[in-house]
Amino acid sequence: MSLLPSQEFFIFMNTLYFVRFIVVILIIISTSFAGLGDTRADAIDGDVADAVAYLRVQETSPGITLAFVAVDQNEDVDVSYLKDFSASTAIAYAKPILALVAAEKDPRTYPKENFIEKIRGFAGTTQLGDPNQLNDDFWGILALSSAGTSADDFIIANSKQFILDHQNSDGGWGWNVGGTSDTNDAAIAIVALLEAGLAKEDPAIQKAISYIKSAQNDDGGFPYDPQSKFGRPSDANSDAWVIVAINKLGEDPYSWTINGHNPVEHLLSLQDQDGGFWWVQPETSDFNNKAATADALIALSGNSFPIKKIATPGQPLLQEVSFRIEGSSALFCRGVVHAATAMDVVKNASEQCGYTYSIEQTDFGPYLSRIGNDAAQGMSGWMYFVEWVSPAVGAAEYALSVGEEVLWYYGEWGINPLRIQLTEGKSSYKTGESMSGVVKEFDGTQWNGAGASRLWFDGKEWIALEDGSFEIPLSKDGVFEFVATKEGSVRSDSISVIVGGVSRAVAMSVEVSELGDIPEEPEKSDVGFSVSPSFLAFGKLNPGSSAAKQVTLTNTGQKKLKMRSEVEGDSVFLFLKIAGMLWSAFERMLDIDASEHLDVSLSIPAGFSSFGSKQGTLILWGTPTE
Repeated sequence: MSLLPSQEFFIFMNTLYFVRFIVVILIIISTSFAGLGDTRADAIDGDVADAVAYLRVQETSPGITLAFVAVDQNEDVDVSYLKDFSASTAIAYAKPILALVAAEKDPRTYPKENFIEKIRGFAGTTQLGDPNQLNDDFWGILALSSAGTSADDFIIANSKQFILDHQNSDGGWGWNVGGTSDTNDAAIAIVALLEAGLAKEDPAIQKAISYIKSAQNDDGGFPYDPQSKFGRPSDANSDAWVIVAINKLGEDPYSWTINGHNPVEHLLSLQDQDGGFWWVQPETSDFNNKAATADALIALSGNSFPIKKIATPGQPLLQEVSFRIEGSSALFCRGVVHAATAMDVVKNASEQCGYTYSIEQTDFGPYLSRIGNDAAQGMSGWMYFVEWVSPAVGAAEYALSVGEEVLWYYGEWGINPLRIQLTEGKSSYKTGESMSGVVKEFDGTQWNGAGASRLWFDGKEWIALEDGSFEIPLSKDGVFEFVATKEGSVRSDSISVIVGGVSRAVAMSVEVSELGDIPEEPEKSDVGFSVSPSFLAFGKLNPGSSAAKQVTLTNTGQKKLKMRSEVEGDSVFLFLKIAGMLWSAFERMLDIDASEHLDVSLSIPAGFSSFGSKQGTLILWGTPTE
């Protein structure tokens, strides 16, 4: 491909620089994933802290490393002890691989030997490791998957089938082929099969769930072997592994009750004053110990396995980041995406945003030449910031960190981004008020007044003063987009401003009992509407799944209303839809005395990995049209 000098310059800048920018994401509702958060973490924070303190003084191990990562105690994570690790069995490599990935180290390159090559070297024609064992297939699937191995890989596929072929008639599995079922191996088999792509509704999974539930004791806990001739006392290891499986299933371990008790309650009853967890109740066994503490901590954190995953073998982990893509004349998209590199933001956001793009391979590296109809030409093309700064590293090489904010824009190299800062710090006003603020521009180190920039509000142009300040009178009811532009700068993110009208908030949380007060309905007036219900609970959702609820809007006033929506809360709710359309695009007319039932749905992308209890608010606005 022959390029003009200006094109070569732009490709160089596109492939070597990357920009970061602060994006305001408005999202909604509340749900809980099959990961961190729905084991009432807030209620057991003290117990977790005590367990962490106990583990800090124990000899480190892969299990302890996994426990620290599971409860975000990353300052305690040091995997240098795995640098020289070597073993002679497949199962011995499994947890070290899981621990390295959890610590964000590549098991192929961090240790002195390639752990993935080593564990794959134990694969036979039909399964992984010892053909007389099942537990190496359970843990092998989880280890390989954590390191970026696809579920379609022949080793994972073979091990999956091997596990299914050796399920016992009671629905469980033992650690070895033909062995008696036990709750620990049945639980981890469920986790492995789900990770390998088996659906929760599959008969094999449902049969395994029935086996485990049938083993539950009246104290809410679980024994190792419910058929053991030596008795069936509940123990911490069994509680922990069952809870880990429940977390993977996307269910609430508190709901697995028997005789009014649940496994979390029993597990916590085994915690000692020093923070460690006894295997069984003290003074009931000569072999009692606290080796279950790390497993208990993982279970109580709401996690399952793998705790973290590598996006692509040898590449950085997927991270949740905010992004905005500004085209030559309009915003392409903004939101939250999971990506490993700056270039991946463009790739991975295309599915949710619906745009097309072109990335070419050049001597300088991968080059983003087009998004939509905006193709690079002359000195204009696609550039990017990260947290408003342009690191001297290629977009395909910039490894993202969780929470970073990314801006891609179409324009020339070296222009600065704008942002709008409202004086009142609010987004809703009464008719007749004025909206004041300042337009600022980032010069590479700090934000300064942008000078005589142009502001666009309700289809009209306003000019900011030399210091960037502005004041706009608000004389018309409605929901308006507000944006700032300036020659030679990247336009600001748009702000939704609501003037007049009425609003109702729908609180959303997975724990309805823990919701805050819901605002009282205002007195009936010429302009008014009601929303029912006043909260939505989406329950537990796994990545790749969805749930739908319904709200009813009723016009209680004397004027026809134009309905719009806004959202606030955790970023997962970027994917919320109302009546089949994204919440940001929702618009509906509501006649006087009319009621309308609207579906509110939430779909979690398959690659989503920010687990835990999520909360937020859906705000519905009505402005009179006559």
